[in-house]
Amino acid sequence: MGGYPEAVLNPHMRIEVLKEILDLAIYRDIVERWDVRNVSALRLLLKILARSSHLTLTKAYSTMKSLGISIGKGTVADYLEYLSDAFILLRLPPYVKSYKKAELLGFKPYLVDNGLLRIMGVRDRGRLLENLVMVELLRRGFEPGEDLFYVPGDGWEVDFLAGDELIQVSYELHPLNRERELGALAKAVKRTDAERLTVVTFADKGSVELNGKRIEVVPLHEWLLR
Repeated sequence: MGGYPEAVLNPHMRIEVLKEILDLAIYRDIVERWDVRNVSALRLLLKILARSSHLTLTKAYSTMKSLGISIGKGTVADYLEYLSDAFILLRLPPYVKSYKKAELLGFKPYLVDNGLLRIMGVRDRGRLLENLVMVELLRRGFEPGEDLFYVPGDGWEVDFLAGDELIQVSYELHPLNRERELGALAKAVKRTDAERLTVVTFADKGSVELNGKRIEVVPLHEWLLR
């Protein structure tokens, strides 16, 4: 349910507290500051972001248009900037050299607290785990677009390149996803200067040797306490 102190200390009122925090951020930091008229469109865009693993401006605009929201593409771009400026939305760009390709690939959206995802209906444990890792990387001083990216590939992806470390997030490793998750790290290391390869899980722990590279598997609580 996130880490806002008011929500943690008042478990019987968490939903109400989180909704109040989000409403306050939307109205005080965005609506009043930028004179936003279409608040319902802004809220819908935030729900789309909460439920998306990747997004581009064009895709966000097309999705809203398909839902009957009549706003311009430029307005959608403004709303994305407002949400980022208010530190509600966190946008992670791809690790590619071409600006044009980066625009085509789009960004991975995260929210500043897992509690905000929960009140918008997100229950997927993998999604919540990945969002938590993103927030922690920001706490550690990494900056999206400077030393923090995701690494895209042909049919594979690594969730984070943080400095010299590649980090894959998976709620658990099992026979159905193990080859995919570890293989992506082995491929990504060839495209980056990463020296460390890590898989953050909820509870799994160990290490794996793959193509001469050591991959450390770390449970969330240990990774957070580093």
